[in-house]
Amino acid sequence: MIKIEKHVDLYVMEQYVRVFGGLFSYDVNDPLAVVLTIYTNSNYGNIEWVFARELLRDGLLREAGFGDVQVHPTVFVHDKRYDKFIMFTFIGLDSDGLENEMSIAIPRDTIVQFVERIYYVVPECAEIEHIDAQMTIDNILGDVS
Repeated sequence: MIKIEKHVDLYVMEQYVRVFGGLFSYDVNDPLAVVLTIYTNSNYGNIEWVFARELLRDGLLREAGFGDVQVHPTVFVHDKRYDKFIMFTFIGLDSDGLENEMSIAIPRDTIVQFVERIYYVVPECAEIEHIDAQMTIDNILGDVS
């Protein structure tokens, strides 16, 4: 099993910018998905989002995605220099069942490195060769024993 991981700094865009740690991970046995774990340092635990790897790749160049994960390139001016970021917008339900939105910026170069690595290990259109069918069936059915 090959797993690729990349630790990242996440800039949460609210009234003021807060920085969190995070982790992108990619498992060759689940070749269509990428996982972003956001370390929250809260009692609620970490936040984990799973989304298509092509969404991450497409979001490097243009607005991509609809629904609960949207990705697009952006530029922020900081200390009179332009920094390229990729903006993620996550939409989900909070503990009260209300829709909530969170925007996170991640440096573009960090994502480019991660995307290049995952597409090197599993090239586009070669994903089917790496799918673990039994694992997929077990995940769908759960533990039936």
